[in-house]
Amino acid sequence: MPLLLPEIKDIKKFIEIETKRKRWNYKKLAEKSKIDRSTLSKILSGKVSPTYDTLLKLITALSQEEGHITAKHLMIPQKTIVSVDFEDTLIQAMEKMFRGDYAQLFVKNGNKIVGIIDEASILNAIKTQENLFRLKVKKYLKNLNMPIVSPTDTLDKVIEKLSNNRHLLVMDKTRVVGLITPYDVFRQYILIR
Repeated sequence: MPLLLPEIKDIKKFIEIETKRKRWNYKKLAEKSKIDRSTLSKILSGKVSPTYDTLLKLITALSQEEGHITAKHLMIPQKTIVSVDFEDTLIQAMEKMFRGDYAQLFVKNGNKIVGIIDEASILNAIKTQENLFRLKVKKYLKNLNMPIVSPTDTLDKVIEKLSNNRHLLVMDKTRVVGLITPYDVFRQYILIR
């Protein structure tokens, strides 16, 4: 699944708005985000694009007072997550992946997310040279092996877990209620402001 990062002009605008709102100068932002001042200067001048980790550090520093934002505000609701059914064929999964440019899809059994089907699973099925029109997704799905947050977890906790992962499951007790990607955090801060 491709990770879409915001454009540099949007990042600059976000940094300018948030530092002004907090009454911070760029020296303080560099301190709070633990980013070298020369690197921050290059980002703000448009000479370089920030790395994923640098962008997360900036967002974390600028959101320190934003404790009211929770995983529930950031997540993609479970009902809108792109998925295939447990009983679908691998051809159906491949078509959905191809059309949406997805590297993986959630697998549902009824309304419950039960696993993931990804490119590697489908490639393994292709190696068997069996008829992909007959093979079912349920035979090749992988267990959900993603970090979990609760809908009430703070933005800081979400960002901390996203620092080492590309997706987080949002679970309310034993039920998956959503999904969070880094893009969802970026969208919250850049597109809304």
